[in-house]
Amino acid sequence: MYIDRGGVLLGVEGASRAQAAREGAAEGAVEAAAERPQRTVRKCSVCKSIEHTARTCPRRQATS
Repeated sequence: MYIDRGGVLLGVEGASRAQAAREGAAEGAVEAAAERPQRTVRKCSVCKSIEHTARTCPRRQATS
């Protein structure tokens, strides 16, 4: 970069470079989100229902 060698960075040029960096970061975040593996469906470990989890399972509450 020119500024690394002792040059001057104008306000307009700095603003445009900052905007370009923000846009590049946003695109990278979208690509990273697309690469994440999908989560499996949560289900109850007591009765295997997908309507609730073990913490709120009616069977567990009945046995406690």
